[in-house]
Amino acid sequence: MAGGRSSSEWSDARQPRGRRPGDPDPGGERSTDRHSTDHPSTDHPSHGEQPGGQQPGGQQPGGHLPSGQLPGGQLPGGQLPSGQLPSGQLPSGATDPDADPAAVARSIVVRKLTAQDRTRHELATALAGKNVPREVAEEVLDRFEEIGLVDDESFARRWVESRQVRRHRSRTMLRRELAGKGVDRAVVEEALARVSTEDESAAARAYVEKVAGSMSGLDPAVRRRRLADRLARRGFGAETIGRILKDTDDLGL
Repeated sequence: MAGGRSSSEWSDARQPRGRRPGDPDPGGERSTDRHSTDHPSTDHPSHGEQPGGQQPGGQQPGGHLPSGQLPGGQLPGGQLPSGQLPSGQLPSGATDPDADPAAVARSIVVRKLTAQDRTRHELATALAGKNVPREVAEEVLDRFEEIGLVDDESFARRWVESRQVRRHRSRTMLRRELAGKGVDRAVVEEALARVSTEDESAAARAYVEKVAGSMSGLDPAVRRRRLADRLARRGFGAETIGRILKDTDDLGL
């Protein structure tokens, strides 16, 4: 028909503006994208892969340990089997990872004894504080005892002689001090047996003479009460205190 459109022209006219025949349908693409979003695919373990990321043989990826297992054979709570130190930890004072623990222990003991006399208990405590295994510490201290460098009996005698005369300590206070240093009770009593009643009184009297001058301005009754209190705190008995205070009154101190 003149002036009319052919069938091909009508087909072209029905296509949306801006699209050409053969272009994909945008609505179809949106439908496909929506389907993939609403229904994500579920990944399945590949061949040879175990559930939870575990690998064949029970191994864990990236150095992870199975649930409940601790590194280095540690026990629950971070404890280690007896005598073992955490991986990479050395006895304090050891700078060489291959250092002999016994050599480290000997060095610590020598350094402590060079500074002053020590009891075996004090040295054992120092070694424990430096992470020296107990078995090694015992062996080293046994050896030092064999050669006479660690001797609790000698230590107790020197302690009593020095503190009783120079520091005016009573036998009660000396007993308490040595017990605190871990000296065996029998050793302590043997050392204190050397202190006579006269020695005890002399120590108390020397102490009163030392402090009485600072109380000279006090009322005599107050001064007597304070002296008695100080002597009692140093472990002197009531009989010794009464005798010393009487002597103090007689001397006008």
